[in-house]
Amino acid sequence: MSKKFYTAKNDRIFKAIFCNEEDTYLLKEFLSRLLNKNVRVIRFLRNELIINNVLSKEKRVDLLCLVDDTYVHIEINTERNNKYLHVRNFTYFTEIYDKKTLRGKEYKYDDEYLHIDLSYNMNNKDSLFSSYYLMDKNTKKYIENFEVQEYNMDRLKKFWYNGNIENINKYLHLIILDLNKDELEKLLKLDLSERDVLFVKTYYEKTKELNDDEYYTSQISYMEDVWRCANTEKRIAYEEGIEQGIQEKTKSTIIKMLNKGFNDTEIKEILNIDDDILNKIKQILI
Repeated sequence: MSKKFYTAKNDRIFKAIFCNEEDTYLLKEFLSRLLNKNVRVIRFLRNELIINNVLSKEKRVDLLCLVDDTYVHIEINTERNNKYLHVRNFTYFTEIYDKKTLRGKEYKYDDEYLHIDLSYNMNNKDSLFSSYYLMDKNTKKYIENFEVQEYNMDRLKKFWYNGNIENINKYLHLIILDLNKDELEKLLKLDLSERDVLFVKTYYEKTKELNDDEYYTSQISYMEDVWRCANTEKRIAYEEGIEQGIQEKTKSTIIKMLNKGFNDTEIKEILNIDDDILNKIKQILI
């Protein structure tokens, strides 16, 4: 069995590659392409958010930095339940907005705030890219300096699978985040610009270096196992809760139907239950 190759789809790999304060080349190149501007100066900011409630878990964002006058917050989203992710990430982003906007006795509104979701497991959504603002139904913005962007990373990956060279070049910086070792080597054999080759090669070497580090990958593997166990326990609890809820609902309905004079045959046909379940409920009433 071949060894698993961890890509920057994993947030720990992403942080290790792009959040290196001693060597910012990859992050500057990544953000230059992502923001469509020449990024020269990046100021890394504390990525742990303040916890005001003792019951709250640790809140650590994937990337938070200041680029010129723009606060850039990036989150890698790989969970399949995307409904809560938007809420969670929005609370992170609004906390950043709150802390950075309030300066002393005044509110500072000259800075821009950009939150970017790099979201996987969104195959049910058609859009490749979405941009969100706080605005009314007539598109009048409530706040001018607040924007959320989201990329459908699965659709971007399809450009790679389909061999769409034009879009591979256009979205190179995002597509490479989930390419394995063989795919990155294949990408380097395409007709790329010198800038693209340098970016991809540097990214590839760093990713390979991390994957060759047995201690580092064992830590990721351990965290994945913890995550799987937690998700399994949640699923079991959810399914057991549903089953219990169904049983309670069925019991309540049977009691009401018996009290209203329905006979056994009618109850079994209407609720699609067997004699065993009905008899157990009737035993409770005796």
